[in-house]
Amino acid sequence: MEQTDNHDKFIWRSEYNINNFKIDNEHQKLFSIAREALNISKVNDISEKNSKLKEIIVKLFDYVDLHFPHEEEYMKEISYPELSSHKILHENMLDQLKNLIPEINTMQIPEIEKTLNEFIENCFVEHIIKEDKKIQLYNTSLDDLKTNFGWKEIYSLNNEQLDDEHKNLFKIAEEAFAVVEPELKHEKIKTVLNKLYEYMKTHFSHEEEYMQEINY
Repeated sequence: MEQTDNHDKFIWRSEYNINNFKIDNEHQKLFSIAREALNISKVNDISEKNSKLKEIIVKLFDYVDLHFPHEEEYMKEISYPELSSHKILHENMLDQLKNLIPEINTMQIPEIEKTLNEFIENCFVEHIIKEDKKIQLYNTSLDDLKTNFGWKEIYSLNNEQLDDEHKNLFKIAEEAFAVVEPELKHEKIKTVLNKLYEYMKTHFSHEEEYMQEINY
């Protein structure tokens, strides 16, 4: 795990908050554990590094086993409609960690580091940014959504063309918030949806080409 490449990914940002104090604090703790995992790459002693990698994986498992029920209880409290599918994501992550723990003894250290790094990035960082943020959106009033809606740098893919196209998608979507006379609202929404549809057809082809280029 190269610190120079991944360190920024594991820095907590306020944009990741879902506006629940307990859940946000627990997410910050997960990011803290992720940074601990990243720092293990600095350890030179092979035996010590192997031991620390095992410890951090067990630590992750114990913490998410505690955190996931809290998050699911919050989703239940706000009647989150995707609770069932979200719970399946949690179960899958726990299963991956369960399977990883006994496999450690048969893996080489570079393989353990790579697997752990990918797991943390894909299952925790990406999960919090994408899936958990949907919980906040569901529990946000339309007025607040209008106020905070827009492009943010955390959405960046570090691909100039795709980022510009995503920014344009936000601009088109923002038109739906424009104040119009009640009798014109239906036509306004239809116009915005048509623009989104036409733009997304082109954008999706570009995005799929990029995914092919990087063997996504």
